This record gives sequence, C-alpha cells and structure tokens, in this order.
Amino acid sequence: MRPLPLLPLAILLAGCGVAPPAGGAKAPAVMTPDLDTRSSLRLPKLGRTLAIGEGINAATDLFPPLRGAYTFNDLPSGFGEGFEARGWETRLEGFGIIAYSGRIALAMRQLFEVEKERADDLQRSLERLNQSARREIVPGPNLEYRFWLDGNNILMLLRRTNKPGFFAVTIALGERQVMAALKMTPEAARATIDRLTNPKNSPPVK
Repeated sequence: MRPLPLLPLAILLAGCGVAPPAGGAKAPAVMTPDLDTRSSLRLPKLGRTLAIGEGINAATDLFPPLRGAYTFNDLPSGFGEGFEARGWETRLEGFGIIAYSGRIALAMRQLFEVEKERADDLQRSLERLNQSARREIVPGPNLEYRFWLDGNNILMLLRRTNKPGFFAVTIALGERQVMAALKMTPEAARATIDRLTNPKNSPPVK
C-alpha cells in the first residue's frame, strides 16, 4: 500500500485537504464560522496556547515565521468575503491560519520529518492539554488520525510514518465548519482510510 503523502502546508490551506476525493471535488462553501461558542481545545507551544476566536496577532506572536521561510496568503476554494489566510513554510516545518473578521478560525502546524520521540512528545502535550474533550482515533496504513472534539471546535493530529523512526505530523485546530471544508473531521478521515485500503470504493476520476 502506497503511504498517504503529507502535502505542503500552503497546498493544504489552498483547499486540497490532507487527502482530497478523487476527481478533485471543490470544498463546500463556508458560511460565517461560529467563533464564539466556548471550547476547551487549545494548540500548545512552549507553555503557551492558542485558541479559536483569538485575534490574528495571537497566532503570529506564538508562531512567527522562521528565518528564510516562504510566506503565503492564498485562501482555499469555498472561502469568501471576510476570510483571509496567512502562513509560512520552511523545508522542515510550517504554520498557517485561516481567519474570519480578524479572528482565528483555523490554525495548522506541520512538521515534515521528526523523530519518534518528538512526535510522541507532541502527542502527549495535546493529550494533557485537551484531556477533557471527547476523543476519536482513526487508524490507517502507516498513519493515524486523532481527534479531540469540544463545543464547535475540532483538534486533529495526523501522524504518518515518514521513514523508519521518523514521522510527518500535522496538527490542526479549527471551527467545525472550517475543518469540514478542509476534510479534517473524523468522518473525512474514515473516508480517507477507506479510499486507501479499498481503492475500488473510490469514485472514478472524471
């Protein structure tokens, strides 16, 4: 079984999703996201955290571009007026957000190649910080999705075997509608795993 590729962050935020459906179906139109419903979900870094609904500066302060990073601001398809995207990417990692009216609707971090010990540490930090949320695990060939769900927010951790002892990691926290548009929900993960393990079930490419 060919492993699932981990797409560059800019491509993910441009609307391709972690594993887009065959035929390149467009993301659904995203209406006004709910950024006010309280949620305990947080994205951690170095003892600080980021939450959905915070201002854009909270994200750029916690995850500033690394030296030499490529920056981008392309919105995914299906995201219209009021939305904006900001992000950066290096050879080893990247970070990006989708904001609505100046508030964070989705934040995503990618690490393209990390040792198992660091991948495990990242997972443990998410589990400790978000232990009160409902959790779902969706395993697949050479990869595993973990989701935490609380309020109207979803936190996703995707770990994929990169090479022996190394993993590619995607962590995304977002409002449910935004996460659904980018195929980052438990339902979308199960559909992705089904396509990987049962390719005959995938719709034909038009």
